[in-house]
Amino acid sequence: MKGLVLAAVAAAMLNALSCADDASPDPAVAEPAIVELELDPFVAEPGTQGLVCQTFANPFGAPIEVAAWKSHLDTGGHHMLVFPEEGAVDTPLAPCAGLDQARGPIFQGQSIGTSAMRYPNGVTAMLEPGTGLTVQIHYLNATSGPLTIANAIELELGRTESGVATKHVSPVFLQNLAIRVPARSTATVSRTCTFSRDISLVWLTSHMHVHGTRFEVRAGDRLLYETARWDDPPSSVFDPLTDVPAGEAVTFSCSYANDTDSEITFGGSLEDDEMCVTVGGHVSDGEPYTLSCEEDTDPTRCLACSEALIAGQPERVCTDDGPPSSGDKLAAFRACTCDAAGACAGACGDNACAMMPPSAECMACIDASCVAERDACFGGT
Repeated sequence: MKGLVLAAVAAAMLNALSCADDASPDPAVAEPAIVELELDPFVAEPGTQGLVCQTFANPFGAPIEVAAWKSHLDTGGHHMLVFPEEGAVDTPLAPCAGLDQARGPIFQGQSIGTSAMRYPNGVTAMLEPGTGLTVQIHYLNATSGPLTIANAIELELGRTESGVATKHVSPVFLQNLAIRVPARSTATVSRTCTFSRDISLVWLTSHMHVHGTRFEVRAGDRLLYETARWDDPPSSVFDPLTDVPAGEAVTFSCSYANDTDSEITFGGSLEDDEMCVTVGGHVSDGEPYTLSCEEDTDPTRCLACSEALIAGQPERVCTDDGPPSSGDKLAAFRACTCDAAGACAGACGDNACAMMPPSAECMACIDASCVAERDACFGGT
């Protein structure tokens, strides 16, 4: 395993940590330290794509403040997602499942080469002593030969100009799985979410695949974010922070152009499927939490079939909104994908059927063998 903490900055960071509560810190130790984590290199065969992950423990065993991120994404990479991981221990690089709705990433790099993001002064991402990072890479080797892919992530640690940070970032992860783009056509899909508490947005970016042509996020009538890029979307950092009061509608929209002879739906393939995800960060006065569309104004509201799957809360599915009800649709979908006699039980048993993100193998099986059940469940939310 090649996970590396640069030795030259480790001692300086430990000195900075030891002075964190000092009312008169020595300026010599207040400079930011850089920690670089190198992922194990791997070889991607021609025409292959997939997801690999590697977990890194907190290198200092102490609370650390991340003021800025920088990803180094090698040729063949589509994205690098960085998730906070409680109880993290160092692991080697290995295949892994898809986007994690429960946690949400704390940083996204989606540019070949270097992507960087710095929080506003007074804002950092806090990693507790037992919290490390899981780094996920989506790769695609579109060349005719094997491709060795090596990636790294940099964390800038240290004080902000005003002293110890007073606001800590939690993930924003808003996802729309109800994507249907007919063959040889264009389409726009939107999802509107409201939240039960006031939020302050720190940064936003988008996540789409190769058919994406436009992405935007609005709060009420305010345009918060827009891009026409799917492959290298910018990250908008808000300084000052952008406030969204409880109950204000937040709508994110994705537009697509499908030049193929097949319908495009949600899935993990860069070339054959699509995604519509808002990634970002927010701060709150209470405990940190991932802001998702399921953080709605009425936590007792029953959920549509796709919402129940996204939230990992099948017990909240609506049972009286049919016929067929969302509960009936969910039961049929799970019968096809998860029951022992279901067509996709083998491919989906340890991921989608365990309320985890579906693997690429699971999605391919669903697209081939559970189309009617999928369309019934994800026809809209």
